[in-house]
Amino acid sequence: MKIHAVHHEDQGYVRDVANKVMKTYDGRGIEWKHPSNDPELWKLNNGQRAGVVGVELNGRRCCAKLFYDDRIQATFRNFSGFSKAKRAFDFAVRLKANGVGCPEMIGWVQMTPVGPFLVVSELCDHAHRMDRYIAEHGIAPALVKGFGSFVRTMHGKGIAHVDFSLRNTMVVVDDGEPRYRFLLLDFEDARFYSSLSRSKRLDNLHHLLERALQLVPVKWRVMFLKEYLQTEDIHEWVDDLNALLKKRPSKYTASLSE
Repeated sequence: MKIHAVHHEDQGYVRDVANKVMKTYDGRGIEWKHPSNDPELWKLNNGQRAGVVGVELNGRRCCAKLFYDDRIQATFRNFSGFSKAKRAFDFAVRLKANGVGCPEMIGWVQMTPVGPFLVVSELCDHAHRMDRYIAEHGIAPALVKGFGSFVRTMHGKGIAHVDFSLRNTMVVVDDGEPRYRFLLLDFEDARFYSSLSRSKRLDNLHHLLERALQLVPVKWRVMFLKEYLQTEDIHEWVDDLNALLKKRPSKYTASLSE
């Protein structure tokens, strides 16, 4: 086991988190079953290539993402030193340095030369995945405008996300009067450019809005674009985004009548 911690004093904590998670991992990927009788470990999300759990250990709570992708290409990347876990860790550090919100990194662990790998980050209090938050609490103007400002800032810094969607963004709802902060997830899919061209911005917005069509009514999508563009004149962008929707039909648009 190789441990890489942001701060040297966290080496032992990262190791203990990795040992705890790996004791429960049964090697079944997306079908990984977590022990329901362990209050110190709880499921957050399971995907095809990685699973995310919450961990409470030594009076500290964290998020642990286990990369268990065992496809040939993933195994080769891992062995060559280009694992998704390392990229996620490195990109999260770059995002924070650029002022783009994402969970605070604690460290990452390489179990064997070919995996699995574990990324450990701080657990964000009062944080919700955007799609789940909207489905449960609905949409408010402050949420839409805040998110539009977040995306505008991210793109303005030359940063895109190849799988940009509400499910890959968290919203942090502060106590008291609702104020929203936003954090990127799946940092390994971030991309960094000296500047973001209009075509790259459109592509990123298409990916985001296409996956939000059935959840977010049109009036909120218009409000988001106005905040993102900082102008009332959004017709050309709307036309281009609609053209992309027609050009790239998918399961997200197949059942839509508008």
